[in-house]
Amino acid sequence: MGLCRGGTTMGRTSHRQRSAFVLCVAVGLIGLAGFSLALHVLSRPGQGGTALGSVPGRPTLVGVSDATNATPPSMGWNSWNAFACNGLDESLVRQTADAMVSSGLLAAGYNTLTLDDCWSAVSRDSTGNLTNDPVKFPSGMKAIGDYIHAQGLRYGIYASIGTSTCTGHTAGSLDHETRDVGTFASWGVDYIKADRCNASGLVMKDLFARWRDAIVASGRPILLSASDNTPSDEPWAWGPITAHQWRMSGDISDDWATMIRNFDLNAAHAAATGPGTSNDPDMLEIGNGGMTDTEYRTHMGLWALMAAPLIAGNDVRSISPSILAILTDPEVIAIDQDPLAFQAIKAADDGSGHQIWYKPLDLSGGRAVGLLNRGNAAASIAVDWNSIGLSTGNASVRDLWARVDRGTFSNQYSVSVPAHGLALLRIVGADRTIADGFASDQPWTYMANELGPVERDMSNGGQAAGDGRTLTLNGLTYAKGLGAYAPSAIEFRP
Repeated sequence: MGLCRGGTTMGRTSHRQRSAFVLCVAVGLIGLAGFSLALHVLSRPGQGGTALGSVPGRPTLVGVSDATNATPPSMGWNSWNAFACNGLDESLVRQTADAMVSSGLLAAGYNTLTLDDCWSAVSRDSTGNLTNDPVKFPSGMKAIGDYIHAQGLRYGIYASIGTSTCTGHTAGSLDHETRDVGTFASWGVDYIKADRCNASGLVMKDLFARWRDAIVASGRPILLSASDNTPSDEPWAWGPITAHQWRMSGDISDDWATMIRNFDLNAAHAAATGPGTSNDPDMLEIGNGGMTDTEYRTHMGLWALMAAPLIAGNDVRSISPSILAILTDPEVIAIDQDPLAFQAIKAADDGSGHQIWYKPLDLSGGRAVGLLNRGNAAASIAVDWNSIGLSTGNASVRDLWARVDRGTFSNQYSVSVPAHGLALLRIVGADRTIADGFASDQPWTYMANELGPVERDMSNGGQAAGDGRTLTLNGLTYAKGLGAYAPSAIEFRP
């Protein structure tokens, strides 16, 4: 049980650093007696610097590749949501690649085209390698990859970690991980969706670690998506040292209830997400017809607030202008891709389905804020600066969907939010001031903890605030310190 944030990615120190002091907790309790806050500011992205937060005694793991470490949340398109097995073939892939370019999706950041289940032959070839379905992909998988690359896209492919794939019932990769990743590398694959299929009774963290190690052995920079679609074994604990992204829920479907369910399951483990590694609430359903445009904007906005992978799953060959506008909104995408890679946490909930979610941005006093209306009628929702870690006073508010500055407001802002809607805002005010002293006496701008809140001057007890005990570490008690339950992340801004 332990995840440390503050610049470690796939086990190595990343070059994308958080621009403030981030306290990482890798054990259930950390006592910080005598910890004087002469805080060091982490460097801005691209400026190097030393990351905080390696876990003493933990062996250093070799990352997948410097080229893919600390990447922002992945963006792209996947064939499954719109086509499943029925429509996936060579013609669809080529047409989709063309459409991703001509529609502007690639220019907006959707740079990976992934073939999901049903691309492969039922059995391996005579040499024991995975191979293409000869009817669906007569040109072969390397030729498909060459075409995808020629359009300026990255090439993604699906595999099963078990004995066979989920729906195609074709060969799985269990005990063939190194061979199969080597095959994918020879085809020019840049992204692997390793899916949990027909792997009952096996230890997921160990199986997915095989994929990580096989990618390292291949010598090719490949992004690993650990699609643990039945996450009963805490993927938020092992995911950050194993993959670039890991599933946190069952499969999404194109309806409001399932989308919100996946959001809630993802939200419960916010501290696991960091630069280069992301909780994955599953692919986007935007444009597949099961929700309203308002609900699709909420879907997109919530995924952006979570710093989640943005993997489109609609038929982009016939995308409507309204759906294209949702998927390619540059200011919403910027929230998702923010270098600090915080996952939004809940700041307020009135018990009637009206909630406030926020995360710090790589901008002094900057916050991304979502005012979520889960209810069935429009409602006015107000956010006050204190609830999002800002000092009282004036702050500017920008409506990201409208791309309009709403003005400067004192201490709070309110707006009417439609049913199932999300007002997505960028609020810029003044960060709270910290001073020399103990960490537990300072105001933080962000706090995410696996079990209840981080406690000040006591251990982490459970879900409630103030239910801890005296801080004790190796038999010594401490009057001052922070009690947390990993994965946990706290940000202080000097």
